[in-house]
Amino acid sequence: TAFKKNIFVIYILADVVFDDEIGEPI
Repeated sequence: TAFKKNIFVIYILADVVFDDEIGEPI
């Protein structure tokens, strides 16, 4: 679903943004 895709995108963005702080969230 589109919602599920958006969640996936958010996880990717979070991985890029917080990579320096918490490593890889995925």
